[in-house]
Amino acid sequence: MIVNDAFELYTTVMGWHINNGLFQLMMGTGIILIPFAFIIGGNIIEARNNRDKDDIGVSFFNKTEMQLYVAFFVLLLCVNPMVNLSVSNVKAMDSTCAPGDGGSTPEVEENAYRNTGTTYDQVQELDLGADTIKIPVIWYVWDYVASSLSLSAKAALPCQTDIRRISTIVSTTKIEDMNLADEFGMFMRDCWRPSLNRYLHDKPPAYTMGSAPADDIEWAGSEVFLNGRQYYRHFRAEEGLTSLPYDALRDEAKATNATLADGKGYPFCDEWWMVPGDGLRDRLIDHFKIDHTDLASFWPEYVQAQIDNGVTPRPTYDDMLLKTILMTDIDTRKMVMGNNYPRSTWTDRASDGSAMASRGVAVITDIMSIGDRSKALVTQTAAPMLRAILLMVITFLIPIMLIASGYSLGAVVTIMLVKFSIYFWIFLFAVAAWLDNYLLAAWSGVTDGDLSGWIIFNSNYSQGENMDIAVSALNFITRWMHILLPILFTSLLTTVGINAGGLSNDALSGPGLREAGEAGKSAPRDAGKFGGK
Repeated sequence: MIVNDAFELYTTVMGWHINNGLFQLMMGTGIILIPFAFIIGGNIIEARNNRDKDDIGVSFFNKTEMQLYVAFFVLLLCVNPMVNLSVSNVKAMDSTCAPGDGGSTPEVEENAYRNTGTTYDQVQELDLGADTIKIPVIWYVWDYVASSLSLSAKAALPCQTDIRRISTIVSTTKIEDMNLADEFGMFMRDCWRPSLNRYLHDKPPAYTMGSAPADDIEWAGSEVFLNGRQYYRHFRAEEGLTSLPYDALRDEAKATNATLADGKGYPFCDEWWMVPGDGLRDRLIDHFKIDHTDLASFWPEYVQAQIDNGVTPRPTYDDMLLKTILMTDIDTRKMVMGNNYPRSTWTDRASDGSAMASRGVAVITDIMSIGDRSKALVTQTAAPMLRAILLMVITFLIPIMLIASGYSLGAVVTIMLVKFSIYFWIFLFAVAAWLDNYLLAAWSGVTDGDLSGWIIFNSNYSQGENMDIAVSALNFITRWMHILLPILFTSLLTTVGINAGGLSNDALSGPGLREAGEAGKSAPRDAGKFGGK
C-alpha cells in the first residue's frame, strides 16, 4: 500500500487498526448478523402482504435469495478484514524537487513505517504494537488503485520553485538569537537611524545613490550609508561590543584602555556591519541560513544552485535575502515606525506616554504583518493533513456504514467513489499549488528559477507598494481552490455513486431481477417454439 506522505502513512495504519477493532467488537456482539435478520424479516412481511396468498413461499424465496447472496459477499469482501498487511509494507511516496530544477520530474523517495525521517517517528503513541493489520479484499485493491492513480497524476506535474513557501518563510522570519537581535537593535539605534536622519536632512541629489535601488536607505545594510563617509563611517557604537574586541587605535576616544572597556570594542558602523566573519552582516546571514530552522532548509542549496547556473553572485544574493528578511521582520518594523530601541520595551524603561505609543505601534505593525501569504501557505499545509484525517475516519467507519446499509451493494459503490475522490484531492491540491506558484513567478518576474526579481518584488509587496491587490486576490483564490475544488469533485462523484448504487440495487432486487428470472424460465419454451417453426 502506498500513501502520499508520512502523516498519511500513520493515519492510514491507525484507520485500519481501528477498523479491525470495530469489526471484532461487532462480530463478538453479533451486530454483523442484524442486516441478515432484517432482510429475512422484511421479505417475510412483504410476502405476506402480497395479494397472491397462495404463493407466499415462492415470493419470499425469490426476494430473499439474491439479497442474501449480495449481503454475504459484501460482508465477506468489503467488511471482513482478511488480507494481512505488514505495516512495514505501507510506503510514503515523498516527491521532492531539487532547488533550481524547474520543469523537471520530481524525485520520489519511499519511506517506511517508523522510518520516515520525520518527527512523527518519535511519537510513541503512534506505535500500535502490532506488526500486521488486516484489510478487506475490496479495499486492499481499491485503495491501492486509487492512491496509485492520484500519486501518478501528481507526479506528472513539472517541478517548480516553491515561491509560496519561500515567500512565507522569509516574510515571517525573526531573529531567534536574542543576543544577536539585541545587537541588531543597537545597530539600528546607533547607526541606521542617525544616518537616515542625516540623509533626510541633507537631501542629496538622486544620482548620489549610484546603482543602489530606490529603497536602499530603508534597511540596515544600505550601500549609500556604507559608502558615504558622513554616514556609517561617521557614526559608531555607543555601547561596547563583545563581538568586536577593543582596538586601541580605534577605540581610545571611547575608552582609554582595554581594561576600562572590559575588552569590548566601539567600532564605526561600516566596520560593525561589514568586517568579515565578526561583522553583523555575516553573523546575521550565518544565523538565518545555518541556525534558523526554516531558512536553513533551502537557503544554502538554492544559493549554490544560483551560483552553479551563473544567475546571481553569492554575496549579492545573500544581501538580497537578508534585506528582505530584515525589512519584513516585525521587530525591525517596530523600531523603524516607533523610532525606539526594543530593549527599552523589554525592560519597561519608557514613560507611560511613550510606552503607550510603543504598544500602539506594536499593534499596528503586528496587524500589518498578518498577510494573506501566510494564510495561503497554512491552507496548503493543512489541506493534505485534513485529507488524510478524512480517509482515516472513512476507513474505520466502513463496517458501521455497510452494516447500517444492510450490506447494500449501492453503499459499497458510493463509498468506493467517495474514497477515490478524496484520494484524488492530492492531485487537485498539487494543481492549485502549481497554479499559485506559476502566477506568482509570472507577476514577480521570476525566470529560470532565478528568485532575485522576486526578492525585490516581495520586499516591495511587504510594504504594500507593488501589486498588493493582485497578489492578495491570488492568495484569496489559492486558499479557496484548496477548499472548493475538492468539495466540488467529491460532490460530483458522490452523486454518481448514489445513482450507480441505486441502479445496482434495482438490478439485483427490483423488477429487473424478476423480469430476468421470468425471461430465463420462458427461454427453453420459446426456443422450442422457434425450432418447431
